[in-house]
Amino acid sequence: MNAQKLLVKFVLPAIVTGAAQLIATEANAQVKIGTNPTVIDLNNNLEVEASTANRKTFINKTTGQVSIKDGTEGAAKVFTSDANGGGSWQAPGVQNTPVIVFERRAGTPFQNLPPEANNAITKINFTAEVIDKGNDYNSATDTFTVPADGTGYYQISGIFASQLQSHNLGASFFIYVNGTNRRPLAIGNSGPGAGITAGGNAIVHLNAGDLVDIRVTTTTDDVNLTLCQLDILFVSK
Repeated sequence: MNAQKLLVKFVLPAIVTGAAQLIATEANAQVKIGTNPTVIDLNNNLEVEASTANRKTFINKTTGQVSIKDGTEGAAKVFTSDANGGGSWQAPGVQNTPVIVFERRAGTPFQNLPPEANNAITKINFTAEVIDKGNDYNSATDTFTVPADGTGYYQISGIFASQLQSHNLGASFFIYVNGTNRRPLAIGNSGPGAGITAGGNAIVHLNAGDLVDIRVTTTTDDVNLTLCQLDILFVSK
């Protein structure tokens, strides 16, 4: 009789309670791992909790959103890994790739170019800075220096115009890298009573520390540049 009373008083309630918990767990489909394994936020399906307070990974049962709280989280941060694969939230790096625009404006003294017959290849002098985002262009030497973290592909564009003359004119413009002709940028020709207008662009791969400038050769000794514009844009690693 005492055994029956014990069964009714203690064992059966425990079975009923356990069954109810099992049903509730299956209905809610919640899983908790780590610290406080029996306590889970009712809004989450899964929680993995560290022993350090307020640090856990969880999945919201309604939205499915995954949240990782490890003490490094913050607005607009990016989750990334270190060399060992350890993840953490980090602020994105500042975008600091080169953007350069220089020009020779109307009203400035002409740049007279010696003729090709004298084997002259002249560096173009851009007199006015419009944009130099990283201060990578030296206007004293008319040279762009690729920054230490700037190895990659660049778009280099140029527009050129010369003074009108009474005879034919011709000029060829080139991209020079470290003092060597890398490739043509533009070619311009004009008839009597006109001036040269030329423009072009090119994609070139440059390495950190490279020195870049624009040079020109001409067919006569009286090609006077009046307007020039140089754009250098970083486009890809």
